[in-house]
Amino acid sequence: MRVLQINLFFKQGSTGKIVEEIHHGCLKNNIDSFVAYAIGKHSDNNTFKFSSRLSSKIYTYLAVLTGRQYTYSYYETYKLIRYIKIIKPDLVNIHAININTVNKYKLLEYLKSNNIKTVITFHSEIFYTGGCSHSYECLKWQNGCGDCPNLWEATHSLFLDNTKYFWNLLKSIYNNFEKDLSIICVSNWLRNRAINSPFFINNKVDVIYNGIDTNNLYRPREIDLDIVDDINNRKIILHVTPSFKSKIKGGKYVKQVIELLNADDFYFIIIGYDSDENMPNNVKTIKSINDPILLSKYYSLADITLLTSEVETFSMVTAESLACGTPVVGFKCGAPEEIAIKEYSIFVEYGNVPLLISAIKESIYWHNKRVNFDKISQKAKLIYDKEIMIRKYIENYKFL
Repeated sequence: MRVLQINLFFKQGSTGKIVEEIHHGCLKNNIDSFVAYAIGKHSDNNTFKFSSRLSSKIYTYLAVLTGRQYTYSYYETYKLIRYIKIIKPDLVNIHAININTVNKYKLLEYLKSNNIKTVITFHSEIFYTGGCSHSYECLKWQNGCGDCPNLWEATHSLFLDNTKYFWNLLKSIYNNFEKDLSIICVSNWLRNRAINSPFFINNKVDVIYNGIDTNNLYRPREIDLDIVDDINNRKIILHVTPSFKSKIKGGKYVKQVIELLNADDFYFIIIGYDSDENMPNNVKTIKSINDPILLSKYYSLADITLLTSEVETFSMVTAESLACGTPVVGFKCGAPEEIAIKEYSIFVEYGNVPLLISAIKESIYWHNKRVNFDKISQKAKLIYDKEIMIRKYIENYKFL
C-alpha cells in the first residue's frame, strides 16, 4: 500500500506532529508513506513542500477582500496534484489544510474524479461548513450556509458572504464520493456534529483520538527547573496555549482567575504568552516552548493545568497534561470533557469564572496530584499513546 498524508505542517504544530507519527508508523509497518506539507522546511525522505507562508499571506489578504477562502492557491494546488500523479498513492489522507495554502475544492474534486481512495481527518469543521473552522452555536451547516451570523470570525471576509456558495460546492463534490471516501474525527464530540451534515449520510465516519509519545516525551518527570525557587510552596496553575491573545483560547479568563486567587497561595505559569501586558509577580510568562521534554517538565511541575478555550475539537493540552500526571480544570468547550479522564478533570460552564475558581480549589485540594500522578499518567497512556492512534489509522486504511 502507498499512502500520502497532506497537511499544513510536518513535525511542528499539533497536526504536524500527528502526521509525523502516522508517517513513521506506516513506514515501520512496511507501508510506503509520503507526506506533502505546506509550511516549514524538512529534509526527510518521502516529503514534499507545496506552499509557503508568503503565498499563504497573499491569498489570505485576497480572501479577506473577496470572501473566497481556500480558492486562490492555483500554482500550489497544481504542484500538489502533480506530486500525486508522480507518486501514484493508493490512498490520500487529508488533515488540516487551512490558512489558504491549497485549493481544497480542486484537490477534493481531483481525488474524486480519479477514484483515489481518500481519508479526511477532521481536526476542525472546515470540511462541512461554508468556510468556518468552528461553527460554535450556529447550525446552518446542517442545511446550507448563507447569511453568516459571524462572518468575520468565521471566514475573515470583510464584505462578501460566500458561505452558501461554498457549502453547495462542497455538497456537489461529496456527491457520489461515498465508496472512495472515509471520514475520521478526532473526538466523538466532533463525530456527533459531522454525522449531522447531509454530506456524509452514506460515508463511514470513525473516531481516532490524537496520539502522543507517552514513553519518551509526555510522562511524569523529575523537576530541574530554575523556577522552582520562586514558587515558595505555592500551588502551581499552568496554562498552555498557542496564543494567549486569541479569543478562542480564553486568555482573558486566565487573567480573571489570577486576579481572584491569592498571590500568596497560587503561582501561575503561562506558556504561549504573546501579549505585551505586564503580569503580576506571581505569574511566570513564557513565549513558547518547542521542546516537548521541557514542556513535560512544566506539566509535571504544575498542580493543575487550566483550560479556558471556547471550543476544542480534541485538546492536545488535555492529553499531554494527563499523560504527565497533572489534572485538568477548565470550561466545557466540546471535546475536552469527553476525552479527559473523568476522575482527574473538572469542567464547568463556559465563562463562569466563580465556578472555575471553585473547580480549581477542589481539584488541587481533593484530587491531589502529588498522590495520584502515577495513576493519572498510567490511565492516560492507555488512552492517548501514539501507538494506539497509528494502529487505528492503519486499520482504517486497509479497510477502505
